[in-house]
Amino acid sequence: MASATYNNVHSDGRQTARINIDVLVLTRITSIEQKMEQLKHNYTQSLMYIRCIENSSASECDQFLIQQCPERWVLNNNQCYFFSSVHETWERSQNICKSYEADLVIITDSTKQAFITKTIANDYFWIGLTDVEQENQWKWVDGSRLESRFWHCDQPDDAFGGEDCVFAGYIGPCTPEPGQVLNNWNDENCAHVQQFICEKKPSLVRMQLPL
Repeated sequence: MASATYNNVHSDGRQTARINIDVLVLTRITSIEQKMEQLKHNYTQSLMYIRCIENSSASECDQFLIQQCPERWVLNNNQCYFFSSVHETWERSQNICKSYEADLVIITDSTKQAFITKTIANDYFWIGLTDVEQENQWKWVDGSRLESRFWHCDQPDDAFGGEDCVFAGYIGPCTPEPGQVLNNWNDENCAHVQQFICEKKPSLVRMQLPL
């Protein structure tokens, strides 16, 4: 009996380690892809700026300024994103984003939801959606009402009452319908701690041409 118990534990431990390694590799691959995409974007903009400078004055070429995000932020589709490694309450998360001159992420279309879903890899991250002011009246942190919805198939459920804040990355017991693979939002008590995603506009940096 003791031997069988040991074998089961050993098998579970080995499976867990393999899953953790897979998640780590996926996270690294995603990070590399994001960095390559940013480098590709900057390189393209640089070439366009240089060609413009050759034929125009610098002031006429501002449309080719390079978008730049702070260190540890990710540039995607003209926005900068910060994916935290620490866990905070929803309110504390929003306050931290504010300190970065940002907000918790606002997701208004499937393109952004797909990017978020791919990046967080089924981990839980607060987003900027809440109905704390009025139950079932969901609003984003900028005051706009919820339009595009990516709720998991059994959510929101306000389980136990007081689930007024939303996180992405949820995988629940129900099976999403075909075509709803991006649906991973869940309502949660705002006092719970999760990782979080901040969002802000990138800085615009003028190309420094070589002498």
